[in-house]
Amino acid sequence: MDLIRPVPADGTGWGRLPGVEGRVDPVERVLNLLTLLHESPRPLTRAEIVDALAPTTPYPGDAAAQHQMFSSDRRTIVVDLGIAIHQRVRGGTDAGRTEYWIDVRDVHLPRLELDDEERLVLSLALAAVSRSVPHVGEASMRLSSWIGATAGASNGTPPYEFSVEVPDPVVTLMDAARNGRVIELDDDVFEPWAVVLSDGSWHAIGHDGDTGVPVAIRVDRFATGVDVLDGQHRSVEPLDLDEESLALLLRGAAADGPEPGDGGGDATEGSTEVATVLVDEVAAVRASLAGRVLARSQVDLFGEVALKVAVDDDARFRSWLLALADRAELAGPPRRRDEVVGWLRAIVGTPPSGAVIPDRPTSPGRRRGPEPVAARLHRLLSIVPWLYRQRSVPVADVAERVGASVDQVVRDLTLASMCGTPPYGAGELYGFWVEPETGTVNVLHPTLLTDEVRLTPRQAASVAVALASIEALPGDHRPAADRLRRKLDDALGPVAVRVTLDDPPFLADVVGAVEGHERIRIEYVDPADRVTERVVDPQRVFVDRGTSYVIADDELRHEERVFRIDRMVSVTPTGEHFEARDVTTPAGARWTWMVPDREVVVRLPPGSDWVLDRYATLAHELDADGWMTVWLAVVDERWLAVLLLRCGAGAEVLAPDDLVGLPQRWAASVLERYDGGPGRAPPP
Repeated sequence: MDLIRPVPADGTGWGRLPGVEGRVDPVERVLNLLTLLHESPRPLTRAEIVDALAPTTPYPGDAAAQHQMFSSDRRTIVVDLGIAIHQRVRGGTDAGRTEYWIDVRDVHLPRLELDDEERLVLSLALAAVSRSVPHVGEASMRLSSWIGATAGASNGTPPYEFSVEVPDPVVTLMDAARNGRVIELDDDVFEPWAVVLSDGSWHAIGHDGDTGVPVAIRVDRFATGVDVLDGQHRSVEPLDLDEESLALLLRGAAADGPEPGDGGGDATEGSTEVATVLVDEVAAVRASLAGRVLARSQVDLFGEVALKVAVDDDARFRSWLLALADRAELAGPPRRRDEVVGWLRAIVGTPPSGAVIPDRPTSPGRRRGPEPVAARLHRLLSIVPWLYRQRSVPVADVAERVGASVDQVVRDLTLASMCGTPPYGAGELYGFWVEPETGTVNVLHPTLLTDEVRLTPRQAASVAVALASIEALPGDHRPAADRLRRKLDDALGPVAVRVTLDDPPFLADVVGAVEGHERIRIEYVDPADRVTERVVDPQRVFVDRGTSYVIADDELRHEERVFRIDRMVSVTPTGEHFEARDVTTPAGARWTWMVPDREVVVRLPPGSDWVLDRYATLAHELDADGWMTVWLAVVDERWLAVLLLRCGAGAEVLAPDDLVGLPQRWAASVLERYDGGPGRAPPP
């Protein structure tokens, strides 16, 4: 039976905006132009294009207005959609007329054969970042011929999840690195090779045109945007940096910018300096999990353990030491001990600022304007080839995949179903129609744009971040991920993204238990530094701001809990298995479903921007002198005190009143180990 598309009876015509007589939706006109140039067997002049589109999306009759609108539509396709429109001047009887065409090789994804393991890894990677990285849904649709028609579909609970923000400068830097472009930085040039997510912060790795050496630059230095220099390409080929070289560059970036937090890479006896730190037995368990601890003594008569600790970076070492608060004392070298004592005394001696709490920033309540034409077209170009593989699918499912409302998807798919090429019969229109009564979109037969369209820079960035994130996790998927990266490099250009994790000692064990649905016994150091033993069913590993967590069913409490993997002292398989279930990963600044919290307002000195990268905040405001007021959701007073100690002199609590003076009190308590302690000589 032939199916006939309904034609609007309200006089608006195909694709006309309701209530606006004779006005054509720009999406319809640009899609018709793109389709015409894509399907035409020969190049067309502007006059031929105007004649061909006249029945459905007419251009103005006035020559100047026609030229302006055509140039605007062509720019949308070339600049916003990234699809080249070639042009040349005709000869012969049409000499002097410019003709236009699209080469299908510039439009569609190349063919790529993936094995079952590689398809699984790519699917898991896209699912792992789908909640936090925009455009992953559209990207997975465009990759459906590589990973199957169900690409992007939710198939139960994925075993991993990453909370990753990909700001616009990161996308631009990725694209510049992939295409060998050069950017302007501080009146000089910088040649990006890759971008790296480390300790929750994005860094650009590349060649510094001023010094002529590889450098790492925090992406937040590009707050006003990334300026790609026209016509300039890199002069130095990217270096294949090993983990140690990359870590050195990242530490250099941290030394030039904000304090990097409490992380620390693996250290060896070859480090430039080794410190001796005295801790109690419980703190020794937690401290020894850090890669910077080289050796530890037995417990002495005073109940303390001497740790040999690598000082790989001044700020990182101090941050690590202060995180142990009054459970640790730096015994030597003397110079470093004096520096820590001076840091603490400066905190104690800094009086309250008397600063008034400013009004908490709120998001402006702007009315949403119309969605950009390019965004709607990107979405359609993702949906249409994927849709042909589905035959029939609920519109709500399509909307969920692309992160749009059902109304938006219905409007644009209805519009697209009436686009095509002359003479606009059933065989020349896009081969699907929307059925509002059933809420489905149905395929008649695949006709136009049946092959997947190339990824946009932001979609390519989403795929790159997804792959780099899953590569950072240990597990059996690593070999397939390595093969997949090589294939994607060949098909899409270099995947110029890397993600580094804190890599706690038992991360691989926990990931393996999640993948194998295996019950495990853990020893865990809670926020109060108590060591407890628990039997848990690990459901999902997730990474938030560089820190790894596991959602697990805790037999001790008989409820779902979230555990920081870097606080695990031991992980032992029980030999038992469990049935995996769907879980929800915490999101936002406060995990209120896990433990109660309270809102705290703090004032931090200049140079404390790292707090925004490392921790979820409710709001923040920066004053003209670089001081920052931050609103936090706090569940543990000790955690807050340690954070303020790490920020240094001037860091203070503004509210609530019972926490005012908190850093001074804690600094004084830590100083008692140095000023009022037993005065034992440092161990040899």
